[in-house]
Amino acid sequence: MSADGLSSRLERHRTLVLTITIGLMLAGVLSLRRLGSGIYPEVEFPRIVVVARSGDMPPEQMQASVVRPLEESLATVIGVRRIRTRIIRGAAEIALQFAEGTDMWRSLQLTDAAIGRARDQLPAGTEIESDKITPADFPILSFNVIGGNPTSRREAAEFIVRPAFSRAPGVGRVEVVGGDPREVEVVVDPDRLAALHLRPSQVPQRLAGAIVRRAVGRYDDRRQLVTVMAETEAADTAALRRLPVASGPNGSIALGDVAQVFEGAPDRTLAVHAPEGDAVQVSVSRVVGASAPDVVREVQGIAAGLHLPEGIRLVLIYNQGELIRQSILGIRDAILIGIVLTIGVLAFFLRDVRAGILAALSVPVTLLVTFLAVDLAGQTLNLMSLGGMAVAIGLVIDDAIVVVEAITRRIEEGE
Repeated sequence: MSADGLSSRLERHRTLVLTITIGLMLAGVLSLRRLGSGIYPEVEFPRIVVVARSGDMPPEQMQASVVRPLEESLATVIGVRRIRTRIIRGAAEIALQFAEGTDMWRSLQLTDAAIGRARDQLPAGTEIESDKITPADFPILSFNVIGGNPTSRREAAEFIVRPAFSRAPGVGRVEVVGGDPREVEVVVDPDRLAALHLRPSQVPQRLAGAIVRRAVGRYDDRRQLVTVMAETEAADTAALRRLPVASGPNGSIALGDVAQVFEGAPDRTLAVHAPEGDAVQVSVSRVVGASAPDVVREVQGIAAGLHLPEGIRLVLIYNQGELIRQSILGIRDAILIGIVLTIGVLAFFLRDVRAGILAALSVPVTLLVTFLAVDLAGQTLNLMSLGGMAVAIGLVIDDAIVVVEAITRRIEEGE
């Protein structure tokens, strides 16, 4: 079909063409309101990371007791192409690389099943986390918790800030780093142990048996079944010092007789420094598909209403939502500048403002149809897609000017 034939057909069905155009624009408006936004496109990397933590175990023991059983089990997961492992004291990171196009949700389930098969071979107390890698894993907001002492800062972040942020719609993960988690340290005296004929390994064994909280029975109370609990917990360090760890000729031997017991903190492997000094950092990530600006707005509203201990406060240090907002403003400015230039160029050269307005209308129409296409493709507004739209606006304007000028010339020639 020739260009003239196509133009004639469109002219005869201009009402239908206009109706379809308006329909696509309305669908684009609805899609724009529904589209999520973020820094990166919603892509899925063929990679799963498994992190294992086991106290302060040396790297050599981590390799033999934790990493080897896990690697042997994870190697059986369908689709695994490569396994890479990094080990430090007390922790190991195992990265599983899969083939492109692999269903990563299914692979994650298979990975969790493989971890479950290996758990019986791991040391008691080993903690394991597994997750697939997506752009949503990167923080969209970060705060510094400053003021107070390292322990109070950490507790405020752990028990006040993190639970509050986790309840916000669209929040996927809230990570706390820095500060000093509270712990009770027991430093045994070798001479006292030797004098009482005790081995160092007996102290943690006796402590584990002495501090219990479990159900030991039940009874009926007015047609209600009540569970009987046996508890021998230590409320403070003084109570912990009184706990018996062995028996001697003169009676039971308390923990305080063979060790020093005091409140302390784990050895630091990570420190967070702010302009105000030592700090604790709280980072917020979104779930896949959530709109970063919406999540940022929710979290900032929660942060503004938090009641923290006296002397402790939150300071915002990173806001991904602001970067996205600036990108959207850049698109808006490009549209406005393009419309003004189009009207100005056509009005100057063709002496026809109406033609300039018609050409300028192609910009919002094209963008709205683009938003519809992005929504149908399951993508989001991100720096890449917004940057592509900003570049495309110039091409659309250039083509619109050329087409309108050609139409105007042919009309003037009587065609």
